[in-house]
Amino acid sequence: MVMKKLLFTLLVLMSVVSISSCSSNDTEKKLDGTWTANLADRGLLIEYKFDAADKEFEADFKVAPTGVELVEIEMKGKFSATPDELTLRIDPEQIDVELSDALIQATGLPESELEATKQAMLEEIVPDVSKPVVNQIKSINANELVLVKNGTTIALSKK
Repeated sequence: MVMKKLLFTLLVLMSVVSISSCSSNDTEKKLDGTWTANLADRGLLIEYKFDAADKEFEADFKVAPTGVELVEIEMKGKFSATPDELTLRIDPEQIDVELSDALIQATGLPESELEATKQAMLEEIVPDVSKPVVNQIKSINANELVLVKNGTTIALSKK
């Protein structure tokens, strides 16, 4: 359970990343599409899907510290962007947590505790996402988006 909370906290911190460009509309248009990052050294796979027309996004975070996926967190919400910042407004009702079979087997969690464990994770995440998440856009081009959040730089590739 402690490992789950630690991984989940790491995931939440890493889940907030940014993008960059010229004007607000140009930046949002450049974000349109799917962006991915494989942070193997941190055991994290990130995928963002931005819909510039509706200003909506989906984020998928997979925690896999040993190469084996343990937890998957999916979030949806609205976004806005300027040339310098990417702001994510995560809808607390649009967060889903899935525990992998590998994690369930490794921890020996009984079926009766799975929902309680997921609920506890959601209760930790939701307060953190109730406020807009603002990320610095270091750079953006047709193939790469570089975001900075709390001193951590993440490079995402366009899929």
